[in-house]
This record gives sequence, C-alpha cells and structure tokens, in this order.
Amino acid sequence: MTRTMNGVVSAMVALCLVLMCAPAGAQTDPLPSWNDGPAKQAILEFVRVTTDKASPKFVAPEARIAAFDQDGTTWVEQPMYTQVMFAFHQVGVMAEKDPKLKEVEPFKTVLSSDRAAMAKLTIQDLEKILAVTHTGMTVEAFQAIVQDWIAKAKHPRFQRPFTELVYQPMLEVMQHLRASGYKTYFVTGGGQDFVRAYAEKVYGIPPEQVVGSVADTKFGYDKSGKAIRVRLRPEVEDRHLPRRADGRSPKTGRDRHQHEERLEAHLRVRMTNASGVE
Repeated sequence: MTRTMNGVVSAMVALCLVLMCAPAGAQTDPLPSWNDGPAKQAILEFVRVTTDKASPKFVAPEARIAAFDQDGTTWVEQPMYTQVMFAFHQVGVMAEKDPKLKEVEPFKTVLSSDRAAMAKLTIQDLEKILAVTHTGMTVEAFQAIVQDWIAKAKHPRFQRPFTELVYQPMLEVMQHLRASGYKTYFVTGGGQDFVRAYAEKVYGIPPEQVVGSVADTKFGYDKSGKAIRVRLRPEVEDRHLPRRADGRSPKTGRDRHQHEERLEAHLRVRMTNASGVE
C-alpha cells in the first residue's frame, strides 16, 4: 500500500514539474487558432500597446471599441447572405398561408428553387420579398421567427447550422479584446434586428452593440397596453447611429461616415488574404 501511495505522489510531483516547466505561451496564447505570423503578431501588439499605460498609444478603458463586419468576416456569406436565405425560406412559409403568392413574381421564382432564375432577381424583387417576409409584425415577433429559423436551418453545402459556421480565429480575437477591456461591436450592412437575434449567443456581442441596417418602425401599444414597435418597411442601407462626437444625431451621409470612422478608430480587424491585418 505504501509503495502504491509513494508511486501516486511521485507521479503527481512529476506532473506538476512538467506543467511548471511548460512554455508560458502554450498556456496563455489568446489566439491559438492563428498561425504564427505578421497578422497574429500585429493583433497581439495592438492590444498590448493600447492597454499599457506606459505606451504612447494607450487607450483609456472607456474609449476601447472594436468594430467588426459580419458576413464574410466572422461567418460564411456564400452562396448568398444568410439573411437572404432566411427571407427565401419565409416566402415558403407565407405561401402556405397565402397560396396566391405561389403565382405571383418574384415569389413564384423563389418557390421554384431554380437557382439560375433566382440569380436574376433584381433589387426591386428583393425589396418585395423583404417587404413580405420582414414587416407587418413587432420587432420582438420578428426576432423570435429569426431565432426559431436559425436554430434549425442548415447551410446548403456544409449541412451544418449557420451558427456553427463562424470563424474560430475571429471569435478568439473578439474574446481577447473583451478580456483586454474592449467593447466589441458589429457594424454591418445586414439587418440590425436580424443580427441582434443571435449575436450575443453566437459571438458574445449584446444586442445594443449591433449596428446595422434598420427597418422603419411604428411605435404603439398592444391590446394589453404594452409598448411595441411594428416593422413597417424593410431594412435600408443605413446605420442606426446614436450620436456624433459632438453629441448630435448624424444626419448627412458624411456625418454617418465620419461617425463610423470614429466608432472603428481604435481597431479595424478583417480577414484580407488570410495573411494580413488592417
């Protein structure tokens, strides 16, 4: 028995020594999925110099903001945007409720599943599809539909849920930034309410830190007296920006552009050719 206990103790001591002697980088590397190279080093160096009080590039904690794009940057965007796939799926759902849609363009084309024909759909066609599938409901009802769809939908090529087709290297960057005091934002052309439905669960980005294209909404009250917002028109290519640097709401295109520049000023990380950082 004594020999057995001595053996166990010896093994534990040996394990501790191995762990103590292991390279520090093996335990603390915040970007394990990244190949060692200029891109990885640039990110690590950026975080280091902006969080080191002795650095001339130090950024105060309250000013640390990191903005990311979504489609193609943090998850798949081929063969088409995920939100477009959602809209096409909803056409089928709504056609079951209103069979007349099956004989009306552009819904008839979508329901045909003819990819060649669908590829020829115009912007005006897509606007009609979005108007039918994205409006006439409260924001909460829309997000519930998105959450239900995205929990079940699978990518046509990979046959995996879209929420599993996120890029692990980018998740690591987000996590490293947050651990270093940065707030992570999405600034995307995608629908704001669409992305907000899953961003926190998938990326750790809370809804209020998702800035995207917004639908026209109408404020009102339901039958119980609860305040609601009803989606009236589909998303437009615009940004829901709270204020400019001087505190006023951005109105002109130039104002919005400058505001986004400030929002992303502290960090713009994107995949370039899988070898660079910007």
